[in-house]
Amino acid sequence: MLQDVRSAGLKVNIDLGPVGAAGETAVQWFDAFGQDIVHCHFVDGRPTGHLAWGDGARDPEADLATFYQHGYQGYFTLELTSPDYFTEPWLADQKCLDTLSPWFTGTGKEGKA
Repeated sequence: MLQDVRSAGLKVNIDLGPVGAAGETAVQWFDAFGQDIVHCHFVDGRPTGHLAWGDGARDPEADLATFYQHGYQGYFTLELTSPDYFTEPWLADQKCLDTLSPWFTGTGKEGKA
């Protein structure tokens, strides 16, 4: 589609849910789209599910390392669509914040910079 449209205004969103469901990796997406990736639905899954971080099987450290290694400068958003979260969605948000907080501070999973 990028080649057909040929517009600098069209960019790529990588959604880790469908990426996992397709058996693909973020590395493959960076290999295919490079700097055209400007947004990420940063979600946990088994391999998909749009789950809160900690409710799935993804490794946030490995995923974040992939984005860092590819010089990603775009946005990350949470897309938590599991029906399990419908009645108390703030609990899923809090779980994500608790799980991902080591990377917000730059200390990573092991507490090292």
